[in-house]
Amino acid sequence: MSTTEKGFLQEGLDCMKKGDLERAEEIFKDFLRDYPDSDLADNACYQIAQIHQRTGNKVKALSWLDYLLKNYPDSDAAYFARDEREEVQRQLDALVPGSPEEGFARGKAAFEAGNLPEAERLFLDFLRVHWNSCLADNAHYHLAAIASKQGRKDEVRKHVEILQRDFPSSDAAIMARYLLGESGTS
Repeated sequence: MSTTEKGFLQEGLDCMKKGDLERAEEIFKDFLRDYPDSDLADNACYQIAQIHQRTGNKVKALSWLDYLLKNYPDSDAAYFARDEREEVQRQLDALVPGSPEEGFARGKAAFEAGNLPEAERLFLDFLRVHWNSCLADNAHYHLAAIASKQGRKDEVRKHVEILQRDFPSSDAAIMARYLLGESGTS
């Protein structure tokens, strides 16, 4: 790891300390784009999850914790992320019925349970009703992930293109670049 990487991450931490969470998130996402294989990438993911926790967006926090645990399972940050993920999930289980967060959480639960047809149906329903929600990008990401697991390359590409076009700096757009490689598309 270079001193540039450490400095980059420190800049994001400094912004968090000052309360500039929007800028901090931007820095951590830039870090992940520029240094996805860094020994500090897990820390950037963890800090983004922390930002979403602080701003009350538990669903996005959970998505980042899941991403960290999937891509950096043996990292230092994963040790902390496991416990935190359980707590965030408990908080999400108490969501208001009919809210965007509840609709998204239902789709994510079906996805995590391996019920891909149900998860796909729930995410498509979510997008029909909550197309302008701050979770729409994450719904497209999960639809791309479902299509990837089912070998439907055109569907993967469709949802990744939507992410790149409509949500280019979103967390889901960053995560989706790996789906193209997993499905064999480019």
